Amino acid sequence: MRYLTRIVPIFLLASALLCLLPEKAVQAPSDLVQPPSDYEVTLADPDGEGPFEAGVPRARGSLVIDFVDGFTPDQLRVFRDETGLDALYNSVHSVASALTVVEIDESQMGEVIARLESDPRVEAVSPNYIYSLLDEGEPVGFPNDPEYKYQWHMDQIRTRQAWPWTSGEGVTVAVIDTGVAYADTEDGRFHLVEDLAETSFVEGYDFIHHRTEAYDDHCHGTHVAGTVAQSTNNGKGVTGVAFGATVMPVKVLSARGGGTMAGVADGIRFAADNGAKVMNLSLGGGRSSILDKAVEHAVSKGVLVVCAAGNSNSNRPGYPAGCEGAISVSALDFEENLTFYSNWGPSVSIAAPGGDTRADKNGDGMLDGVYQNTIAVGNPQKSGYYNFQGTSMACPHAAGVFTLGASLGVTQASALEDLIYSTARPAPEGSKEGYGAGILDAGAVARKAGLVFGLKKLVLGFSVALLGFAMFLRRGRVLAIALAVPGVLLGACGLLWWVPALALNASPFNPLLVHGFPAWDIFLLGVNNHGSLLFHSAVVPTAVCLAAAVVRALRPIACGFAAGVAGHLAFVWLTPVLEMSWLPDGMQGLWLGANALMCLVLSAAAAARD
Repeated sequence: MRYLTRIVPIFLLASALLCLLPEKAVQAPSDLVQPPSDYEVTLADPDGEGPFEAGVPRARGSLVIDFVDGFTPDQLRVFRDETGLDALYNSVHSVASALTVVEIDESQMGEVIARLESDPRVEAVSPNYIYSLLDEGEPVGFPNDPEYKYQWHMDQIRTRQAWPWTSGEGVTVAVIDTGVAYADTEDGRFHLVEDLAETSFVEGYDFIHHRTEAYDDHCHGTHVAGTVAQSTNNGKGVTGVAFGATVMPVKVLSARGGGTMAGVADGIRFAADNGAKVMNLSLGGGRSSILDKAVEHAVSKGVLVVCAAGNSNSNRPGYPAGCEGAISVSALDFEENLTFYSNWGPSVSIAAPGGDTRADKNGDGMLDGVYQNTIAVGNPQKSGYYNFQGTSMACPHAAGVFTLGASLGVTQASALEDLIYSTARPAPEGSKEGYGAGILDAGAVARKAGLVFGLKKLVLGFSVALLGFAMFLRRGRVLAIALAVPGVLLGACGLLWWVPALALNASPFNPLLVHGFPAWDIFLLGVNNHGSLLFHSAVVPTAVCLAAAVVRALRPIACGFAAGVAGHLAFVWLTPVLEMSWLPDGMQGLWLGANALMCLVLSAAAAARD
């Protein structure tokens, strides 16, 4: 008895352990297994009027039969003999599931499907549909550029938050570099890269070969130009920061990537004298008083001179980034840390993504460089999409955001710098010197210049309009007030300004719809003519009010428009965001204030005559 009390627990434990062992699966006999084979794909209807539809890819003449549970290989042999269908297991592991495949003549598909559906041994039968990797498909929404998903650097500076407001329209950016692949030549030596096909260009100059055509025979300049203004939302390639801007290609570096200080200084002066508002200098070399004077000349004309800080991992400035008045841009990696190569001294103005082609920190399968369309290195006849790194790549991000700011009406150079620096995100906690004002943020720039400034113009416009509204209300003309509101919007901040203000759009509207009338001169006359007499005065409101004196229905709109323009002019007077260079020094405030007051009088007069 004592023996049994010892052996029984051991027996029970062994039995329990045996129950836990996995049951060995029964494998199909080799003669009943489908051999590897190719299949022909068809989209034809497999069963005529049956339940299976045409248009779905399937293997031609192939059916999948799922037998009832417990269906054995021996039963499969019987089935084959009785039906004449050479059904075979899909694999050696298909016995438990009783999953088989049968190949028949395509013309018999409907008949055989119907017969098998009535067979009690068959649980289900289906055409042998083809499955494949899911296509990633075309990007949906804005932007639709298929390679945009690899441009982490655009997300880092929050370009998507800026684009509902502007894409840089009306602003010319000089890319002073190795040239740009912006056109095809008859001899086939140079070609337009595909993702600059919708980008706007103006004539530049080639200081290497002394000609007006500044073609790229290196690759660097085209890559830089792409970051600034790559064609965007065109269903191709990648995006650019300020894709609505105009690029001026200025070639000062050769196919080997080098050029003289004389050529660089000449290029800076040329760009400043020929309409560039922003210039990008992704190059570096020694300091010279001649270079200092060239930068000084550009700055004196209100040009933003944006330069690469340098790739020496040094706290000493490179040049021209270190020149007085230049904007020095350091480089960040995906994690917003200063890159291993970037200069980081106190001369740095702001930090922007420059990339690190040694790592893939975001895990997208692409090294973390800055990704743009350019020619093959040293081969202007070929092109592709390439990842580069360097402060040379950080610099055009900043140049692009300065361009966006100028397009939003902040064209006075010091005001534009203040806008960019005041909206920069703070550097990561504990970061060393080298971020300047912080991390470039295009979205915050657009929010301040578009939303905040626009709201101030609108409030000022409605404040002026209150006098006219009171006159309408006293006469019971409530509808007139409603008709005047669009006029206030038109004059102050734009008829559809409220759409990006409420984040209702992803892509930019026509800029005339989201800017008050006085800012239209940016887009009709060019950014260097912002602050023109025609648009920043009471001239046009006077003309509208004169027309309203003849056409009574226009009076509410004229009242609102004059008030909106008054609000816009008052804002520019109180917040100097532009420079009216045609006026004598000290006269700008007086001019704006006087014309704002004149517009107030016009608004009241239009309401009084209603």
